[in-house]
Amino acid sequence: MRVSVVVVGYGHQPTLETCLAALRRDDVDHEVVLVDNGIERPPEVDGVHVVTSPGNLGFAGGAVLGVERSSGEVLVFVNSDAVVARGAVRALVDALEDETIGMVCGCVTLADDPRLVNSVGNPVHVTGISWAGGYGDPVAQHQQPCDVASVSGAFFALRREVWDRLGGLDPSFFMYYEDADLSLRCWLAGLRVCYVPTAVASHAYEFGRNPQKMYLLERNRLTSVLTVFPSSVLRRVVPLVLLTEPLILLVAVRDGWAREKLRASWWVATHGSRLLERRRGMTNSPAAPTALHGVLTTRLTQRHLRPPAGLRLLDTVVTRCWGGTHSVQSPPTSTESTMTADDHETEPRTRGRDYTERLLTSESGWRRRLDVQRPYRWNLRRLELGRCLDIGCGTGRNLVGLDDGSVGVDHNVSSVRVCRDRRLEAYTPEEFAGRPWPPFDSLLMAHVLEHLDTATGDALLEHYLRYLRPGGKIVVITPQERGYASDPTHVRWVGPEDAVAMLTGRGCRPVGSYSFPLPRPAGRFFYANEFVTLARAPV
Repeated sequence: MRVSVVVVGYGHQPTLETCLAALRRDDVDHEVVLVDNGIERPPEVDGVHVVTSPGNLGFAGGAVLGVERSSGEVLVFVNSDAVVARGAVRALVDALEDETIGMVCGCVTLADDPRLVNSVGNPVHVTGISWAGGYGDPVAQHQQPCDVASVSGAFFALRREVWDRLGGLDPSFFMYYEDADLSLRCWLAGLRVCYVPTAVASHAYEFGRNPQKMYLLERNRLTSVLTVFPSSVLRRVVPLVLLTEPLILLVAVRDGWAREKLRASWWVATHGSRLLERRRGMTNSPAAPTALHGVLTTRLTQRHLRPPAGLRLLDTVVTRCWGGTHSVQSPPTSTESTMTADDHETEPRTRGRDYTERLLTSESGWRRRLDVQRPYRWNLRRLELGRCLDIGCGTGRNLVGLDDGSVGVDHNVSSVRVCRDRRLEAYTPEEFAGRPWPPFDSLLMAHVLEHLDTATGDALLEHYLRYLRPGGKIVVITPQERGYASDPTHVRWVGPEDAVAMLTGRGCRPVGSYSFPLPRPAGRFFYANEFVTLARAPV
Protein backbone atom coordinates (compact mmCIF):
# COMPACT_ATOMS: atom_id res chain seq x y z
CA MET A 1 0.00 0.00 0.00
CA ARG A 2 1.17 3.50 -0.83
CA VAL A 3 1.88 5.46 2.37
CA SER A 4 1.73 9.20 3.03
CA VAL A 5 3.60 10.53 6.06
CA VAL A 6 2.34 13.93 7.24
CA VAL A 7 4.50 16.24 9.38
CA VAL A 8 3.22 19.62 10.59
CA GLY A 9 5.77 22.30 11.52
CA TYR A 10 5.57 25.76 13.10
CA GLY A 11 8.05 28.27 14.53
CA HIS A 12 11.49 27.19 15.71
CA GLN A 13 12.06 23.55 14.70
CA PRO A 14 15.54 22.39 15.75
CA THR A 15 14.85 18.68 15.17
CA LEU A 16 12.72 18.94 12.03
CA GLU A 17 15.53 18.18 9.57
CA THR A 18 16.49 15.06 11.55
CA CYS A 19 12.82 14.04 11.66
CA LEU A 20 12.43 14.30 7.89
CA ALA A 21 15.74 12.60 7.13
CA ALA A 22 14.78 9.62 9.30
CA LEU A 23 11.47 9.30 7.46
CA ARG A 24 13.19 9.32 4.09
CA ARG A 25 15.37 6.38 5.21
CA ASP A 26 12.45 4.09 5.97
CA ASP A 27 12.13 1.24 3.46
CA VAL A 28 8.37 1.46 2.98
CA ASP A 29 6.92 2.92 -0.26
CA HIS A 30 5.91 6.36 0.94
CA GLU A 31 5.77 10.07 0.37
CA VAL A 32 6.60 12.66 3.03
CA VAL A 33 4.39 15.75 3.19
CA LEU A 34 5.58 18.68 5.32
CA VAL A 35 2.91 21.24 6.16
CA ASP A 36 4.56 24.62 6.77
CA ASN A 37 2.38 26.40 9.32
CA GLY A 38 4.98 29.14 9.72
CA ILE A 39 8.35 27.44 10.20
CA GLU A 40 11.14 29.93 10.93
CA ARG A 41 13.74 28.17 8.78
CA PRO A 42 12.24 25.36 6.67
CA PRO A 43 14.90 22.68 6.07
CA GLU A 44 15.69 21.39 2.61
CA VAL A 45 15.39 17.61 2.50
CA ASP A 46 15.27 15.81 -0.86
CA GLY A 47 12.03 14.01 -1.61
CA VAL A 48 9.89 15.98 0.85
CA HIS A 49 6.77 17.64 -0.53
CA VAL A 50 6.27 20.99 1.23
CA VAL A 51 2.75 22.40 1.53
CA THR A 52 2.53 26.00 2.70
CA SER A 53 -0.57 26.75 4.75
CA PRO A 54 -2.31 30.15 4.55
CA GLY A 55 -1.57 30.69 8.25
CA ASN A 56 -1.00 28.79 11.46
CA LEU A 57 -3.74 26.14 11.35
CA GLY A 58 -2.48 24.31 14.42
CA PHE A 59 -1.67 20.62 14.36
CA ALA A 60 -5.23 19.54 13.59
CA GLY A 61 -5.79 21.95 10.72
CA GLY A 62 -2.30 21.39 9.37
CA ALA A 63 -2.79 17.63 9.41
CA VAL A 64 -6.07 17.97 7.52
CA LEU A 65 -4.33 20.11 4.88
CA GLY A 66 -1.53 17.56 4.61
CA VAL A 67 -3.99 14.73 4.04
CA GLU A 68 -5.76 16.74 1.34
CA ARG A 69 -2.45 17.19 -0.49
CA SER A 70 -1.35 13.55 -0.13
CA SER A 71 -2.18 10.44 -2.14
CA GLY A 72 -1.39 7.42 0.07
CA GLU A 73 -3.81 4.67 1.08
CA VAL A 74 -2.30 4.73 4.56
CA LEU A 75 -1.78 7.97 6.49
CA VAL A 76 1.01 8.24 9.06
CA PHE A 77 1.37 11.27 11.32
CA VAL A 78 4.68 12.17 12.96
CA ASN A 79 5.37 15.11 15.25
CA SER A 80 7.99 17.51 13.92
CA ASP A 81 10.08 16.93 17.08
CA ALA A 82 9.95 13.12 16.81
CA VAL A 83 12.50 10.88 15.06
CA VAL A 84 11.32 7.45 13.91
CA ALA A 85 13.55 4.40 14.10
CA ARG A 86 14.24 2.44 10.93
CA GLY A 87 11.31 0.17 10.14
CA ALA A 88 8.90 2.01 12.47
CA VAL A 89 6.61 3.28 9.70
CA ARG A 90 6.46 -0.19 8.16
CA ALA A 91 5.53 -1.70 11.53
CA LEU A 92 2.49 0.59 11.77
CA VAL A 93 1.50 -0.07 8.16
CA ASP A 94 1.79 -3.84 8.62
CA ALA A 95 -0.44 -3.71 11.72
CA LEU A 96 -3.17 -1.98 9.70
CA GLU A 97 -3.51 -5.03 7.45
CA ASP A 98 -5.84 -6.33 10.18
CA GLU A 99 -9.14 -4.80 9.10
CA THR A 100 -10.53 -4.92 12.65
CA ILE A 101 -7.95 -2.28 13.57
CA GLY A 102 -8.77 1.32 12.75
CA MET A 103 -5.83 3.22 14.25
CA VAL A 104 -2.37 2.27 15.51
CA CYS A 105 0.32 4.07 17.45
CA GLY A 106 3.94 3.29 18.19
CA CYS A 107 6.22 3.20 21.20
CA VAL A 108 7.17 6.85 21.67
CA THR A 109 10.27 7.19 23.84
CA LEU A 110 11.84 10.21 25.52
CA ALA A 111 14.57 11.68 23.33
CA ASP A 112 16.75 12.54 26.32
CA ASP A 113 16.52 8.93 27.59
CA PRO A 114 15.27 6.46 24.94
CA ARG A 115 15.09 3.72 27.59
CA LEU A 116 12.02 5.44 29.04
CA VAL A 117 8.50 5.79 27.65
CA ASN A 118 6.89 9.02 26.56
CA SER A 119 3.69 7.26 25.47
CA VAL A 120 2.55 3.74 24.62
CA GLY A 121 -0.97 4.87 23.80
CA ASN A 122 -3.02 7.10 26.03
CA PRO A 123 -5.68 6.23 28.63
CA VAL A 124 -8.93 8.22 28.60
CA HIS A 125 -10.84 8.80 31.83
CA VAL A 126 -14.64 8.60 31.91
CA THR A 127 -14.62 12.41 32.24
CA GLY A 128 -12.53 12.69 29.08
CA ILE A 129 -9.22 13.50 30.76
CA SER A 130 -6.38 11.87 28.82
CA TRP A 131 -2.65 11.60 29.46
CA ALA A 132 0.54 9.99 28.15
CA GLY A 133 0.22 6.28 28.90
CA GLY A 134 3.21 4.60 30.53
CA TYR A 135 5.06 7.91 30.89
CA GLY A 136 8.43 7.32 32.58
CA ASP A 137 8.18 3.52 32.50
CA PRO A 138 11.10 1.46 31.16
CA VAL A 139 10.46 0.63 27.50
CA ALA A 140 11.19 -3.02 28.32
CA GLN A 141 7.92 -3.17 30.25
CA HIS A 142 5.86 -2.44 27.13
CA GLN A 143 6.89 -5.05 24.57
CA GLN A 144 3.47 -6.60 23.96
CA PRO A 145 0.98 -5.21 21.42
CA CYS A 146 -2.37 -4.34 22.96
CA ASP A 147 -5.52 -2.30 22.51
CA VAL A 148 -5.44 1.24 23.92
CA ALA A 149 -8.06 3.91 24.49
CA SER A 150 -6.28 6.51 22.36
CA VAL A 151 -3.27 6.85 20.12
CA SER A 152 -0.57 9.38 20.88
CA GLY A 153 -0.60 12.16 18.32
CA ALA A 154 3.20 12.08 18.23
CA PHE A 155 3.26 8.96 16.01
CA PHE A 156 0.18 7.18 14.71
CA ALA A 157 -1.40 5.82 11.53
CA LEU A 158 -4.69 4.83 9.95
CA ARG A 159 -6.00 3.86 6.53
CA ARG A 160 -7.34 6.70 4.39
CA GLU A 161 -10.73 5.03 4.14
CA VAL A 162 -10.93 5.06 7.95
CA TRP A 163 -9.91 8.73 8.01
CA ASP A 164 -12.68 9.51 5.54
CA ARG A 165 -15.21 7.37 7.41
CA LEU A 166 -14.45 9.09 10.73
CA GLY A 167 -14.24 12.56 9.24
CA GLY A 168 -10.56 13.03 10.12
CA LEU A 169 -9.19 15.35 12.77
CA ASP A 170 -11.35 18.33 13.71
CA PRO A 171 -9.56 21.52 12.56
CA SER A 172 -11.49 23.56 15.14
CA PHE A 173 -9.54 21.80 17.91
CA PHE A 174 -6.43 23.61 16.59
CA MET A 175 -4.14 21.46 18.77
CA TYR A 176 -4.32 19.15 21.78
CA TYR A 177 -6.82 16.34 22.37
CA GLU A 178 -7.49 15.85 18.66
CA ASP A 179 -5.83 12.42 18.91
CA ALA A 180 -8.13 11.27 21.75
CA ASP A 181 -11.20 12.66 19.98
CA LEU A 182 -10.45 10.74 16.79
CA SER A 183 -9.58 7.56 18.71
CA LEU A 184 -12.89 7.53 20.60
CA ARG A 185 -14.75 8.01 17.33
CA CYS A 186 -12.77 5.07 15.94
CA TRP A 187 -13.89 2.80 18.80
CA LEU A 188 -17.51 3.89 18.30
CA ALA A 189 -17.20 3.02 14.62
CA GLY A 190 -16.56 -0.58 15.66
CA LEU A 191 -12.80 -0.49 15.01
CA ARG A 192 -9.95 -1.13 17.44
CA VAL A 193 -7.19 1.26 18.46
CA CYS A 194 -3.89 -0.56 19.03
CA TYR A 195 -0.35 -0.11 20.30
CA VAL A 196 2.53 -1.55 18.22
CA PRO A 197 5.72 -1.86 20.32
CA THR A 198 8.00 -2.45 17.32
CA ALA A 199 7.15 0.97 15.84
CA VAL A 200 9.57 3.14 17.82
CA ALA A 201 10.05 6.91 17.68
CA SER A 202 11.98 9.18 20.04
CA HIS A 203 10.26 12.42 21.01
CA ALA A 204 11.77 15.65 22.32
CA TYR A 205 8.91 15.85 24.81
CA GLU A 206 8.38 18.38 27.54
CA PHE A 207 5.08 18.73 29.34
CA GLY A 208 4.47 22.45 29.54
CA ARG A 209 1.58 24.01 31.41
CA ASN A 210 1.42 27.22 29.43
CA PRO A 211 -1.97 28.90 29.75
CA GLN A 212 -3.01 28.52 26.10
CA LYS A 213 -2.26 24.80 26.15
CA MET A 214 -4.37 24.22 29.26
CA TYR A 215 -7.22 26.27 27.77
CA LEU A 216 -7.24 24.21 24.58
CA LEU A 217 -6.92 20.91 26.46
CA GLU A 218 -9.92 21.70 28.66
CA ARG A 219 -12.04 23.22 25.89
CA ASN A 220 -11.40 20.31 23.54
CA ARG A 221 -11.87 17.67 26.24
CA LEU A 222 -15.30 18.98 27.22
CA THR A 223 -16.23 19.46 23.56
CA SER A 224 -15.35 15.84 22.79
CA VAL A 225 -17.21 14.42 25.79
CA LEU A 226 -20.37 16.38 25.02
CA THR A 227 -20.38 15.65 21.29
CA VAL A 228 -18.81 12.20 20.83
CA PHE A 229 -20.10 10.15 23.76
CA PRO A 230 -23.34 8.32 22.86
CA SER A 231 -26.41 9.30 24.87
CA SER A 232 -26.34 6.13 26.96
CA VAL A 233 -22.76 6.93 28.02
CA LEU A 234 -23.25 10.68 28.34
CA ARG A 235 -26.12 10.29 30.81
CA ARG A 236 -23.78 8.45 33.15
CA VAL A 237 -20.76 10.66 32.50
CA VAL A 238 -22.26 14.12 33.05
CA PRO A 239 -22.70 13.67 36.84
CA LEU A 240 -19.10 12.42 37.05
CA VAL A 241 -17.86 15.43 35.05
CA LEU A 242 -19.71 17.77 37.40
CA LEU A 243 -18.19 15.93 40.36
CA THR A 244 -14.67 16.23 38.92
CA GLU A 245 -14.74 19.83 37.69
CA PRO A 246 -14.25 21.48 41.13
CA LEU A 247 -11.18 19.32 41.69
CA ILE A 248 -9.75 20.33 38.30
CA LEU A 249 -10.38 23.98 39.16
CA LEU A 250 -8.52 23.58 42.45
CA VAL A 251 -5.53 22.13 40.55
CA ALA A 252 -5.76 25.03 38.07
CA VAL A 253 -5.72 27.57 40.92
CA ARG A 254 -2.77 25.81 42.53
CA ASP A 255 -0.77 25.64 39.29
CA GLY A 256 -1.63 29.08 37.92
CA TRP A 257 -4.01 28.40 35.03
CA ALA A 258 -7.38 29.00 36.72
CA ARG A 259 -8.25 31.79 34.29
CA GLU A 260 -7.78 29.44 31.33
CA LYS A 261 -9.85 26.74 33.00
CA LEU A 262 -12.71 29.16 33.58
CA ARG A 263 -12.36 30.51 30.03
CA ALA A 264 -12.61 26.98 28.60
CA SER A 265 -15.71 26.20 30.69
CA TRP A 266 -17.27 29.51 29.62
CA TRP A 267 -16.60 28.75 25.96
CA VAL A 268 -18.40 25.42 26.28
CA ALA A 269 -21.30 27.02 28.16
CA THR A 270 -21.79 29.70 25.51
CA HIS A 271 -21.44 27.58 22.36
CA GLY A 272 -24.35 25.21 22.86
CA SER A 273 -25.63 25.45 19.27
CA ARG A 274 -22.17 24.73 17.87
CA LEU A 275 -21.77 21.72 20.16
CA LEU A 276 -25.22 20.45 19.26
CA GLU A 277 -24.42 20.69 15.56
CA ARG A 278 -21.20 18.75 16.06
CA ARG A 279 -22.96 16.15 18.17
CA ARG A 280 -25.56 15.52 15.47
CA GLY A 281 -22.78 14.69 13.05
CA MET A 282 -20.72 12.59 15.48
CA THR A 283 -23.35 10.39 17.14
CA ASN A 284 -25.41 9.46 14.10
CA SER A 285 -25.92 5.69 14.51
CA PRO A 286 -22.49 4.60 15.82
CA ALA A 287 -21.65 1.02 14.83
CA ALA A 288 -20.52 0.14 18.37
CA PRO A 289 -22.42 2.42 20.80
CA THR A 290 -21.30 0.40 23.84
CA ALA A 291 -17.60 0.27 22.90
CA LEU A 292 -16.58 3.04 25.30
CA HIS A 293 -17.79 1.02 28.30
CA GLY A 294 -14.69 -1.14 28.05
CA VAL A 295 -12.32 1.59 26.88
CA LEU A 296 -12.63 4.39 29.44
CA THR A 297 -10.83 4.19 32.77
CA THR A 298 -12.13 5.32 36.17
CA ARG A 299 -8.74 6.05 37.74
CA LEU A 300 -6.66 9.19 37.20
CA THR A 301 -3.11 7.85 37.07
CA GLN A 302 -1.39 10.62 35.09
CA ARG A 303 2.11 11.60 36.23
CA HIS A 304 2.47 15.14 34.84
CA LEU A 305 0.47 17.09 37.42
CA ARG A 306 0.90 16.76 41.16
CA PRO A 307 -2.21 14.86 42.31
CA PRO A 308 -4.63 16.91 44.41
CA ALA A 309 -5.86 15.91 47.85
CA GLY A 310 -8.92 13.69 47.62
CA LEU A 311 -7.91 11.99 44.37
CA ARG A 312 -8.07 8.49 45.86
CA LEU A 313 -11.57 9.14 47.18
CA LEU A 314 -12.61 10.52 43.79
CA ASP A 315 -11.24 7.40 42.05
CA THR A 316 -13.25 5.19 44.39
CA VAL A 317 -16.47 7.15 43.90
CA VAL A 318 -16.11 7.29 40.12
CA THR A 319 -15.27 3.57 39.91
CA ARG A 320 -18.34 2.67 41.95
CA CYS A 321 -20.65 4.96 39.99
CA TRP A 322 -19.34 3.83 36.61
CA GLY A 323 -19.34 0.12 37.35
CA GLY A 324 -22.35 0.01 39.63
CA THR A 325 -24.70 1.87 37.30
CA HIS A 326 -23.68 0.14 34.10
CA SER A 327 -26.80 -0.86 32.21
CA VAL A 328 -26.41 -4.26 30.58
CA GLN A 329 -28.74 -6.91 29.33
CA SER A 330 -30.20 -8.91 32.20
CA PRO A 331 -28.77 -12.43 32.55
CA PRO A 332 -30.73 -14.71 30.23
CA THR A 333 -32.76 -17.61 31.45
CA SER A 334 -31.94 -21.12 30.29
CA THR A 335 -34.25 -20.68 27.32
CA GLU A 336 -32.75 -17.39 26.17
CA SER A 337 -29.72 -16.91 23.99
CA THR A 338 -26.54 -15.60 25.58
CA MET A 339 -24.61 -12.54 24.50
CA THR A 340 -21.72 -13.15 22.12
CA ALA A 341 -18.72 -11.29 20.79
CA ASP A 342 -20.90 -9.97 18.01
CA ASP A 343 -22.88 -8.00 20.58
CA HIS A 344 -19.96 -6.47 22.46
CA GLU A 345 -16.19 -6.23 22.44
CA THR A 346 -14.63 -9.07 24.41
CA GLU A 347 -10.97 -9.80 25.09
CA PRO A 348 -9.45 -6.35 24.34
CA ARG A 349 -11.45 -4.82 27.22
CA THR A 350 -9.36 -6.68 29.79
CA ARG A 351 -6.00 -6.43 28.03
CA GLY A 352 -4.97 -2.83 28.83
CA ARG A 353 -3.25 -1.23 31.80
CA ASP A 354 -6.50 0.48 32.74
CA TYR A 355 -8.11 -2.85 33.53
CA THR A 356 -5.21 -3.72 35.82
CA GLU A 357 -5.65 -0.38 37.59
CA ARG A 358 -9.31 -1.14 38.04
CA LEU A 359 -8.51 -4.52 39.61
CA LEU A 360 -6.09 -2.87 42.00
CA THR A 361 -8.71 -0.29 42.99
CA SER A 362 -11.15 -3.09 43.80
CA GLU A 363 -8.58 -4.59 46.19
CA SER A 364 -7.66 -1.39 48.01
CA GLY A 365 -9.03 0.65 50.90
CA TRP A 366 -11.49 -0.93 53.29
CA ARG A 367 -11.57 -4.18 51.30
CA ARG A 368 -7.90 -4.74 51.99
CA ARG A 369 -8.18 -3.72 55.65
CA LEU A 370 -11.06 -6.13 56.20
CA ASP A 371 -9.44 -8.81 54.01
CA VAL A 372 -12.71 -9.50 52.20
CA GLN A 373 -10.97 -12.10 50.02
CA ARG A 374 -10.30 -14.41 52.98
CA PRO A 375 -13.53 -16.50 52.53
CA TYR A 376 -12.78 -16.96 48.83
CA ARG A 377 -9.23 -18.12 49.51
CA TRP A 378 -10.62 -20.56 52.11
CA ASN A 379 -13.10 -21.87 49.54
CA LEU A 380 -10.29 -22.70 47.12
CA ARG A 381 -8.08 -24.27 49.80
CA ARG A 382 -10.81 -26.66 50.92
CA LEU A 383 -11.04 -27.97 47.35
CA GLU A 384 -7.45 -29.29 47.76
CA LEU A 385 -6.34 -28.18 44.31
CA GLY A 386 -2.65 -28.97 44.79
CA ARG A 387 -0.39 -27.45 42.17
CA CYS A 388 -2.86 -25.33 40.21
CA LEU A 389 -2.80 -23.57 36.84
CA ASP A 390 -4.76 -20.31 37.29
CA ILE A 391 -6.03 -19.15 33.88
CA GLY A 392 -6.85 -15.45 33.78
CA CYS A 393 -5.05 -14.86 37.08
CA GLY A 394 -5.36 -11.06 36.89
CA THR A 395 -3.38 -9.39 39.67
CA GLY A 396 -3.13 -12.63 41.66
CA ARG A 397 -6.20 -12.40 43.89
CA ASN A 398 -6.67 -16.19 43.81
CA LEU A 399 -3.11 -17.17 42.94
CA VAL A 400 -1.82 -15.78 46.24
CA GLY A 401 -3.84 -18.38 48.20
CA LEU A 402 -3.02 -21.44 46.08
CA ASP A 403 -0.48 -24.13 46.94
CA ASP A 404 3.24 -23.79 46.24
CA GLY A 405 4.11 -24.46 42.61
CA SER A 406 0.89 -22.92 41.30
CA VAL A 407 1.23 -20.76 38.21
CA GLY A 408 -0.89 -17.96 36.77
CA VAL A 409 -1.44 -17.04 33.12
CA ASP A 410 -2.99 -13.77 31.93
CA HIS A 411 -2.99 -11.90 28.62
CA ASN A 412 -2.73 -8.55 30.43
CA VAL A 413 0.97 -7.74 30.64
CA SER A 414 0.41 -5.15 33.38
CA SER A 415 -1.48 -7.66 35.53
CA VAL A 416 1.27 -10.24 35.11
CA ARG A 417 3.77 -7.61 36.21
CA VAL A 418 1.73 -6.93 39.37
CA CYS A 419 1.71 -10.66 40.16
CA ARG A 420 5.49 -10.80 39.83
CA ASP A 421 5.86 -7.73 42.06
CA ARG A 422 3.87 -9.74 44.64
CA ARG A 423 6.37 -12.60 44.20
CA LEU A 424 3.83 -14.82 42.47
CA GLU A 425 4.70 -16.94 39.44
CA ALA A 426 2.76 -15.61 36.47
CA TYR A 427 3.25 -15.45 32.71
CA THR A 428 1.69 -14.13 29.55
CA PRO A 429 0.34 -16.88 27.25
CA GLU A 430 3.36 -16.50 24.97
CA GLU A 431 5.80 -16.84 27.87
CA PHE A 432 3.91 -19.80 29.32
CA ALA A 433 3.85 -21.66 25.98
CA GLY A 434 7.60 -21.31 25.63
CA ARG A 435 8.40 -23.34 28.76
CA PRO A 436 8.23 -27.07 29.53
CA TRP A 437 5.70 -27.82 32.29
CA PRO A 438 5.07 -30.99 34.30
CA PRO A 439 1.33 -31.74 34.48
CA PHE A 440 -0.67 -29.60 36.90
CA ASP A 441 -3.00 -31.12 39.52
CA SER A 442 -5.82 -28.70 38.80
CA LEU A 443 -7.06 -25.95 36.51
CA LEU A 444 -8.79 -22.79 37.77
CA MET A 445 -10.83 -20.46 35.53
CA ALA A 446 -12.19 -17.79 37.89
CA HIS A 447 -14.12 -14.88 36.39
CA VAL A 448 -12.83 -15.48 32.88
CA LEU A 449 -15.64 -16.94 30.77
CA GLU A 450 -18.02 -13.99 31.26
CA HIS A 451 -15.48 -11.83 29.39
CA LEU A 452 -15.39 -14.15 26.34
CA ASP A 453 -17.79 -15.35 23.69
CA THR A 454 -18.67 -19.05 23.72
CA ALA A 455 -16.23 -20.13 21.02
CA THR A 456 -13.29 -18.30 22.59
CA GLY A 457 -14.09 -19.70 26.04
CA ASP A 458 -14.30 -23.24 24.69
CA ALA A 459 -11.01 -22.85 22.83
CA LEU A 460 -9.30 -21.47 25.94
CA LEU A 461 -10.32 -24.48 28.02
CA GLU A 462 -9.30 -26.92 25.31
CA HIS A 463 -5.89 -25.27 24.95
CA TYR A 464 -4.97 -25.44 28.65
CA LEU A 465 -6.42 -28.89 29.33
CA ARG A 466 -3.26 -30.32 27.77
CA TYR A 467 -1.28 -29.04 30.79
CA LEU A 468 -3.54 -30.87 33.30
CA ARG A 469 -2.85 -34.41 34.51
CA PRO A 470 -5.46 -37.04 33.56
CA GLY A 471 -8.39 -36.86 35.99
CA GLY A 472 -7.15 -33.53 37.39
CA LYS A 473 -9.57 -31.15 39.07
CA ILE A 474 -11.21 -28.29 37.17
CA VAL A 475 -12.85 -25.30 38.89
CA VAL A 476 -14.91 -22.75 36.95
CA ILE A 477 -16.12 -19.65 38.82
CA THR A 478 -18.53 -17.11 37.32
CA PRO A 479 -20.55 -14.20 38.76
CA GLN A 480 -24.24 -14.23 39.62
CA GLU A 481 -26.76 -11.55 38.60
CA ARG A 482 -25.56 -8.57 40.64
CA GLY A 483 -21.91 -9.25 39.93
CA TYR A 484 -22.58 -9.78 36.24
CA ALA A 485 -24.33 -6.41 35.96
CA SER A 486 -21.63 -4.55 37.89
CA ASP A 487 -18.84 -4.91 35.33
CA PRO A 488 -18.98 -3.29 31.87
CA THR A 489 -16.38 -5.72 30.51
CA HIS A 490 -18.76 -8.68 30.88
CA VAL A 491 -20.24 -9.85 27.59
CA ARG A 492 -21.86 -13.21 28.32
CA TRP A 493 -23.89 -14.69 31.17
CA VAL A 494 -22.37 -18.03 32.22
CA GLY A 495 -24.49 -20.03 34.63
CA PRO A 496 -23.65 -23.52 35.98
CA GLU A 497 -25.49 -25.16 33.11
CA ASP A 498 -23.36 -23.21 30.61
CA ALA A 499 -20.16 -24.21 32.39
CA VAL A 500 -21.23 -27.85 32.47
CA ALA A 501 -22.03 -27.77 28.75
CA MET A 502 -18.59 -26.39 28.00
CA LEU A 503 -16.85 -28.98 30.20
CA THR A 504 -18.75 -32.00 28.88
CA GLY A 505 -18.13 -30.78 25.35
CA ARG A 506 -14.40 -31.16 26.02
CA GLY A 507 -14.74 -34.64 27.51
CA CYS A 508 -14.60 -33.53 31.15
CA ARG A 509 -16.75 -35.14 33.86
CA PRO A 510 -18.86 -32.64 35.86
CA VAL A 511 -18.80 -33.24 39.62
CA GLY A 512 -21.21 -30.58 40.87
CA SER A 513 -21.84 -26.89 41.42
CA TYR A 514 -22.78 -24.60 44.29
CA SER A 515 -23.31 -20.95 45.23
CA PHE A 516 -20.69 -19.17 47.34
CA PRO A 517 -20.42 -17.51 49.83
CA LEU A 518 -24.19 -17.03 50.22
CA PRO A 519 -27.18 -19.09 49.05
CA ARG A 520 -28.27 -18.71 45.43
CA PRO A 521 -31.02 -16.05 45.97
CA ALA A 522 -28.44 -13.60 47.35
CA GLY A 523 -26.84 -13.37 43.93
CA ARG A 524 -29.52 -10.96 42.80
CA PHE A 525 -28.42 -8.43 45.41
CA PHE A 526 -24.86 -9.31 46.52
CA TYR A 527 -22.34 -8.57 43.77
CA ALA A 528 -19.66 -10.96 45.11
CA ASN A 529 -21.83 -14.11 45.09
CA GLU A 530 -20.42 -16.71 42.71
CA PHE A 531 -21.25 -19.92 40.90
CA VAL A 532 -18.60 -22.58 41.51
CA THR A 533 -18.67 -25.49 39.05
CA LEU A 534 -16.44 -28.54 39.60
CA ALA A 535 -15.30 -31.19 37.13
CA ARG A 536 -12.58 -33.74 36.40
CA ALA A 537 -10.36 -33.78 33.33
CA PRO A 538 -10.56 -36.71 30.89
CA VAL A 539 -8.63 -39.77 32.10
